[in-house]
Amino acid sequence: MAETFNTVTIKDREVAVRTLNETQMMLLVREARVLGSRRADPQRTLRGIAMMIDIVESAIVDPEDQEWLMGLAGTGQIEFGEILKLVSDFEESAVIEAKPVRRAAKSRR
Repeated sequence: MAETFNTVTIKDREVAVRTLNETQMMLLVREARVLGSRRADPQRTLRGIAMMIDIVESAIVDPEDQEWLMGLAGTGQIEFGEILKLVSDFEESAVIEAKPVRRAAKSRR
């Protein structure tokens, strides 16, 4: 199966990005749910964020673009959500942002 590439604009720069495979998408969605749940301990949250960044970084085709993006992240010039935008812009089936779980109110009896 041939790789699919797309171009995404981030911070006025065109970045070539590989389409993620199903496993990478599954991992991104799982980690987004963990982050959205706010029940994970801080170490688990940091591991999840690191995994998500690793997945996005692996999707960037040009090593110079990878270095540029990680440089922006390291200096605080880009937000985590903007990094995820690199893959979510063209992954229509992706659910990158976790939705809060709403629970029914307990009945009073």
